[in-house]
Amino acid sequence: MKRILYCSMALLTAGLAAALAVFFGTGAGAALSVAITLGITLYHVGMRLLVGLCIDSRYHNRMAGTGRWFQEKPFERRLYRLLRVHRWKGWLPTWEKAFFDLRKRTPAELIGATCQAEVVHALIALLSLLPVALIPIWGAPGAFLSTSVAAAAVDLMFAILQRYNRPRLLRLSKKMQQRQERAGQRPSA
Repeated sequence: MKRILYCSMALLTAGLAAALAVFFGTGAGAALSVAITLGITLYHVGMRLLVGLCIDSRYHNRMAGTGRWFQEKPFERRLYRLLRVHRWKGWLPTWEKAFFDLRKRTPAELIGATCQAEVVHALIALLSLLPVALIPIWGAPGAFLSTSVAAAAVDLMFAILQRYNRPRLLRLSKKMQQRQERAGQRPSA
């Protein structure tokens, strides 16, 4: 996933530079449309990378999940059933599979990673709507609205997935802790 996003950034930057060169050289309206489309896409890809890097540099997947924001809300289980999260959750790509692998991480570490991923994706969803502010300047409301709303919806899916998984990880963590406590209390033979 990382490689795809970084390669996309390079290709989008090159394409944007070429489209702008053609537009400023010829004044062709089609080149401006291509430049706007590539610029919007470049913003969405670059912003995702930047938000992820900034949050990760601060928390390193160790965000405490004890705050009220991270607690499961009463309506969430019904919402997840309505959205059928269990059916589509396996189709979403993972940025770094090792961050979410129970064979390599403890449930507590995974809980921190899910909290961080939720914050990243929620922030990205909000920032995905920012290009809508460019409609008065550039026009093209369809392009700005469709890309912004679609991008926000995709990132909300990732945030929902983190919230969906966290209660399960909390239960697993509690079970493992209880097992360790019982094992520590057994009399030695």
